[in-house]
This record gives sequence, structure tokens and C-alpha cells, in this order.
Amino acid sequence: MKKLSVPLTYLLVFALAAFAGLATMAAAGPRQTGFTPAGPGEPTYELRIVGIAYPFVGVLPHASEPEQADPERALVTYDASWVGSMFPGQTECRITAYDAEGSPVGEEFFHLTVLQRSATGLGQQVYVSEPPVSADGACARGDYASDASYSFERITVDPIETALGVGSVVYATARWQGQDPSARACAATVTMSDGTEDIYEFTIDVGDGDRVPITHLLPGRAAEQVRDVQITCGPITG
Repeated sequence: MKKLSVPLTYLLVFALAAFAGLATMAAAGPRQTGFTPAGPGEPTYELRIVGIAYPFVGVLPHASEPEQADPERALVTYDASWVGSMFPGQTECRITAYDAEGSPVGEEFFHLTVLQRSATGLGQQVYVSEPPVSADGACARGDYASDASYSFERITVDPIETALGVGSVVYATARWQGQDPSARACAATVTMSDGTEDIYEFTIDVGDGDRVPITHLLPGRAAEQVRDVQITCGPITG
């Protein structure tokens, strides 16, 4: 039996690549009320502010020159880690920027998911009214449902053309078992016609009823050689 780790499919992948650990961030937009930081012992993320780049200077894709400096934006870089041993799932977070006198000059809300216990070198743009010199961050309680999961229907193994020749991909239709399972650690056990088994580990976060590619098979494993595929998922444990 071979046990393999494969690239994440249909998952939490994003453009800020200079960090250790897998994470996703999404804008939550401005908020006036309703944000409550997690309490002691609740599953969430701890944010450690690393630095502030001001004014913000971005680089557009394929551009030879950077954008003009924007005095209304700052880039706050930070590290994020789980609080406790439980994966928090997706949480809403807040970063606040302060001026030299300690007065808040900007605030940004966003959603954060960190699949491993820690991630470094993350960044969040914050709109500011004055030059910021410091910042802090906090996150709400996570919404991860440890008892939810996925089941899989219409599992097929389809041949595909690759740069190395003909390959094979396992496809399946994902179904939620209970509420939204969010990200789950899964394994596909592929039994070949000669009785050998390969186990492909992956992480998934998809909608109910989505038809998704589960994993590419090892080179030399043709679709017609596959006798059975079993897929199981469980909570992320870090």
C-alpha cells in the first residue's frame, strides 16, 4: 500500500505565497457593529503583527512598473496561528491601524482560514486617514463544525492528456453531511485490478453537489486498471 500526499484540489488557495502554512483570506467589507473577538479558550486565530508598509505600493500582474504609492492605504503584514489544538475553521478578523499618538486611523475586516497550525507572512490592506505607525489584530470565534463531513457520489476515474502522456483523474460529486463541512482532511483509497492499493491524501472545501477533481493518479495508473475508489474525510487536526 502506498500513501501519498497530493496537491490541494478545489481548495483554499490564494496569491500571497510567501508564507509557511496554507491560508485563505477574503474581504469582509466595512463593519460598524457586530464584531466580537473570541473569548478565552474559544477556537480562533491569534494574529501577531509583523510590520506596516506605508504608503501602499502594489504591483499589477504583468506590469513592468509598480503602481503609484497610495497614501490612503497601508499593508499590514502578520503571522496567524491557532489558539488551542482545535482547527478554528473560517473566522472573521479585524486589523486596526494607529497613528503615533495611539489613535485609530484605519480598520479592516476580513475572513481568514489557516489549514495548518500557523502561517507566516500574511498581509492585509487597510485604508487609513493618517500615516499609521502601529497596528493590532483580533479574530472572532471560529465556525468549524467538527461533526459535519462530506460523502461522495458518482465517483469516476477519467483519462486525461498531460505533458507526460495519458494520465488519470478521480472525479466525484461531493455532498454535505449536516451543515457546511468547510475544510476537511480526506483520503482516497484507490484499488487497482491487481489488488494493490494507493492512498491519496488531500484537503477539500466545496459546495454541496459540486462535481470536483479529487486527485491525479500516479503515472502509469491507467483509468481502466482501477477496480475501486473509496473516499473518507474527517476534521482537520493540524
